Amino acid sequence: KKHAESMPIFDSFVEPLPGFGALGFAQIIGEAGDLGLYANPAKLWKRMGLGLVDGERQRKHTDKAKAEAAGYNPRRRSTMYVIGDSMIKKQGPMRDLYLARKVVEVQKAEDEGLTVLPAAKIKAKDAENHRSEGHIHKRAQRYMEKRLLRDLWRAWRDQPA
Repeated sequence: KKHAESMPIFDSFVEPLPGFGALGFAQIIGEAGDLGLYANPAKLWKRMGLGLVDGERQRKHTDKAKAEAAGYNPRRRSTMYVIGDSMIKKQGPMRDLYLARKVVEVQKAEDEGLTVLPAAKIKAKDAENHRSEGHIHKRAQRYMEKRLLRDLWRAWRDQPA
């Protein structure tokens, strides 16, 4: 944590973001290493469990070949989930992004002909016609987490050597 706070990017990028602090930053750096070594943000997303593999989100697989291709690590994904959850709870630009993305996700669901409801109100026999509010929340949070990593990657690469 102390090492993270001593990095030049901490004062300019991390500290101004409500809900994102030295510990979360240190965990990302601890898991990902030098962010400048990633060719693009998508590579960092994959490292942190937010990538797409064959058009599907990264997740745990029982099939060994799929699991190896996905490169999924639950601990890294959990780290991002906790950081994202913390940022949603604090007023700031990332929460605003999350809320805006929720509106987009609701609109996408409606464009697909789905009705958005709380999961408890969706009957199993009619589930294919609905998308739960929880699903909308998770999609918006994932979007925000990816944006955080993208912006962090850019800030890292833009800092003086």
